Amino acid sequence: MEWKIACYIRLSREDGDCFESDSIINQRKLLSDFADKNFGAYNHEFYVDENVTGTKFDREQFNRMLKDIENNKINCIIVKDLSRFGRNYIDAGMLLEDFFPRHKVRFISVLDGLDTFTDADETTSLMVRIKNLMHDNNSREISRKVRASHDMMRRQGMHITHAIYGYKKDPANKYKLIPDDKVAYIVRQIFSWYHEGMGVTRIAQKLNNMNIASCSEYRLTGQLNSMDSTKMWRPTTIRKMLCNYSYVGCVHQGMQTTRSYKDRKVIYLDIDKHIIVENMHEPIIDRKLFDAVQRMINSRIKTRTANCRDHVYVFSGLLKCDNCGSGMLRCPTHVKGKDYVYYRCRKYEHGHKGCACPAVIKYEHLYEAVMRAVLRHITDCHDIQSRLQRLRSNVTNLSNLNEQLAEAKAYLIHQGELKCSAYEDWKLGVISKEDFLAIKLEIDTRMQKKQSEIDQMQSRINFLNGLNNLGWLDDITHYNPINGITREAALTLIHLVRIGRKQSVSVEFNHASEIDIIRRYLNAAEKSNG
Repeated sequence: MEWKIACYIRLSREDGDCFESDSIINQRKLLSDFADKNFGAYNHEFYVDENVTGTKFDREQFNRMLKDIENNKINCIIVKDLSRFGRNYIDAGMLLEDFFPRHKVRFISVLDGLDTFTDADETTSLMVRIKNLMHDNNSREISRKVRASHDMMRRQGMHITHAIYGYKKDPANKYKLIPDDKVAYIVRQIFSWYHEGMGVTRIAQKLNNMNIASCSEYRLTGQLNSMDSTKMWRPTTIRKMLCNYSYVGCVHQGMQTTRSYKDRKVIYLDIDKHIIVENMHEPIIDRKLFDAVQRMINSRIKTRTANCRDHVYVFSGLLKCDNCGSGMLRCPTHVKGKDYVYYRCRKYEHGHKGCACPAVIKYEHLYEAVMRAVLRHITDCHDIQSRLQRLRSNVTNLSNLNEQLAEAKAYLIHQGELKCSAYEDWKLGVISKEDFLAIKLEIDTRMQKKQSEIDQMQSRINFLNGLNNLGWLDDITHYNPINGITREAALTLIHLVRIGRKQSVSVEFNHASEIDIIRRYLNAAEKSNG
């Protein structure tokens, strides 16, 4: 019989193929020597998949080999061992037990001593199944270890992927980022544009019009100006950049994963599952600007510029009809030589029936009402800041509170030990059940009282620790109303403005819940201090 031989070679670092004997050169030599010795003059062709995992059979050269089998160009396959063939037990079994016999293909695994021509039943033998399963389990274990290793490195603040746009790898430490001054200013400009009101689509268009090379093109060429019109900035790229904490000095990784070592489909994770390690490199973006941009993104505040302008109006995206919750439309009009602006409920403007009492308000009345609310809010925040300052000067030293907390927790542990001791005494017959229940009730009462004290101390400690992280309160009190309400001030201060009947205006401010908590705590602290 004339043998048309395929020598299949595969190597993947991902599968842990790190031994010298697994190298492409060594596999090629082993298979050549075997083919020359056993098949003599028959020609043999090599199919080589380098840096391709064995858990999947969708490989370029492997698929070419299967196609050649279907076209009767190949009727004999030689591999070094079954792990080179594949590490997926199910798919490898289907090929060995169904596809190859159906196409009359001889399969030889040199190191496993497997030859389906000398023993046609050998492919279904227990040993082959066990070895395939072992290779499958080996891949699973390798994948688990690689994931665990990468996860540990990320949590230690090591940047293990390529540098993000605006940064480059530190020559002295490949796991650390340093600003790339060549393009860092573009990142700053992107954040600034978005904060000023330019949307992600408009930003992408502007960068493309400026002929700035996209992230992917810059990574390939290192050139600031674009040379490839097919590699363009896209809105999704801009949005990902705006949400990346790496730009404020954090290592931000673990944003996506895969289902398993066999299924490489990408799954994007929620932000609370990302790995973010603070203060690992020099920031490009100021934290206040970054936080303001996150509020805009999370609140889905409108940033689409009107008529392709590079700015949006002061209240765009912040106004809601108090009756139906719809957004408000800005409606400019020209009457008797004068320009007027008013806002109307979106459903009313579009003729929908969904709003029984659509809101309508003149811009002048809206601006004045919001300004009054902002001035009251700033005055309240100044008062809170003054009260906080007095509390800081009069409050019990934080270290003393921590010592008291430690003592209270130790007392709680001691009481638990006493209860266990009383239980043992009852079981040994030293005390009666009635005595044990009485002792237990007394100890439980003391523990509940102490636990309540611990909760109060912990709450106070958490509050005092939080006093050092109130930069947002400084931003509010430093706002100068003399400048009027700018777009930046509106986004910094205001969460939502509700427009009701008869042009009523209700303003909901950012950090309202935090302010309420601080106010309640201050009231309680001032009351306890007499």
